[in-house]
Formats: sequence, C-alpha cells, structure tokens
Amino acid sequence: MCEIGVIAGDVELRVPDGEAQFRLSGNEIAVFRRSLDEAIEVAAADRARRRTGG
Repeated sequence: MCEIGVIAGDVELRVPDGEAQFRLSGNEIAVFRRSLDEAIEVAAADRARRRTGG
C-alpha cells in the first residue's frame, strides 16, 4: 500500500513508513496515470482468466 497526496499541484506517493516517496509533476502525472490504468486492466484480465480456468 502507499499513501497518495497532493502538494502544490504535484502528486506525491509514499509508503506508510515514510522510507520511500516520489513526486510527480506536469506530464509525469499523465504518464503515471496511463501506466496505472494499463496495469489495472492487465490485473483484471489475469483475475478473469483465473476464474474461468483459462
């Protein structure tokens, strides 16, 4: 899990223990969103395959 926050128009992602974090700004936000959306679609397809045994 990670925590997601917004600071001055940037998106900041950090692990709960505070050891790792990174900040996205400008076009990086859109690129991250596309990558996350793609990963979610792949994960959903994987789960669907497991349910159907395929």
